[in-house]
Amino acid sequence: MRVQPYRVSMVSSVITVLIFMPVLFYPPLLFTPQISTSVRVGLFILLVAYLFGATKRFRKKDLFIVSLLAVLFSSLIVINMDSLDGLVTAGSVTLTLVFAYALSRAVEMNDRIKNNLVKLYTSFFILVPICSFMSIIFLSIFGELNLFNIHSGGQNFLHTPFGVILEKDVLGFGIYRSFFFFQEPVVLALFYAANIFLVAPNLEKQSRFFSTVNIIGGLLTFSYFFIVLSIILYFSKTTILSRENASRRLLLACFIIIIIVTTGFFSSSSMDDRIIRMNIFFPVADKMSALQFLFGQGFMQETGFGKSFSAGFLLAIYEIGIVNLVVLMLLTVILTNISKHIFILFFFTMLVFEPTKLPLFWVLVIVLSVLLQDKRRIKSSSILQCSPLVYKKSC
Repeated sequence: MRVQPYRVSMVSSVITVLIFMPVLFYPPLLFTPQISTSVRVGLFILLVAYLFGATKRFRKKDLFIVSLLAVLFSSLIVINMDSLDGLVTAGSVTLTLVFAYALSRAVEMNDRIKNNLVKLYTSFFILVPICSFMSIIFLSIFGELNLFNIHSGGQNFLHTPFGVILEKDVLGFGIYRSFFFFQEPVVLALFYAANIFLVAPNLEKQSRFFSTVNIIGGLLTFSYFFIVLSIILYFSKTTILSRENASRRLLLACFIIIIIVTTGFFSSSSMDDRIIRMNIFFPVADKMSALQFLFGQGFMQETGFGKSFSAGFLLAIYEIGIVNLVVLMLLTVILTNISKHIFILFFFTMLVFEPTKLPLFWVLVIVLSVLLQDKRRIKSSSILQCSPLVYKKSC
């Protein structure tokens, strides 16, 4: 009996969901404490092994990537030798980067994994904003219900079967910041902005619907970072595509961002707290030696202020140093095929928080890298077909 194509496709999709489930057991989602560490890490290692096993060929850049990973791992081990927690974190960070490398290889050389990954990612980020909206509806009608026993800090965090909500008071009015089961709204805002301005325009199907639900989800976060990053991505994209009036576009983007920040429109967000956390870096940096600036102080170190500084670049300089930060940025550029759009996304996210420790961030940028590559390939093919040497009536 012949198996029908749609059944094969459905089975393949289910298998892909099960294979990539370990990504959801890591931050930025809140399911990490619900899963045993040994189970979570074991499943993640199996995922990495599967991705490596799905590709057989050796690329020219593989040796360079492996060398960078080896240098980074060795450095992280050395600077964290005094702390067991630091060594565990160093191992976790390295495993996440190895996952990113394995995933980039798999999608480049295995079309089935590439297509299933894009479908899985877009389906997930259709589900996330819908659940965020349903979370507010559920809370308004039935009240709080922590069905999955999710632990999130603070009394203002409310739980529903559809996600977590942060209750804020703005000018005497209570608002709900809904952000699914992510750690905080600002992290989810990164994905929403990238989905709207970078992922959606490169999708073949459901592009408008995907963009619309992500816009709704972004607005429900009430995150200043969503608005600011959206403006940056919009203007940077139009500037890269068209060099005309590029400086004017960038100046206009900067002006809009300054207006948003200075007017306090997003006082409901965590921006004030993040600025305080950023300022903690400077008195701490005064006590750092030149060697610590270059190679960092290690993970899980106390700042002495009761808070850590959450800004990505500053945290990276403190933890891994400037040299390792450069290696990390170089890895990001290579793994995402030297994409200007992805580097802009990475750079401005690093001003707010450190995304490279998050497996889901690597899924985003590698999906985006695949979509941008496919679009460039189609564009190049159409230009070739319409050239005077290969002229077609359709051109």
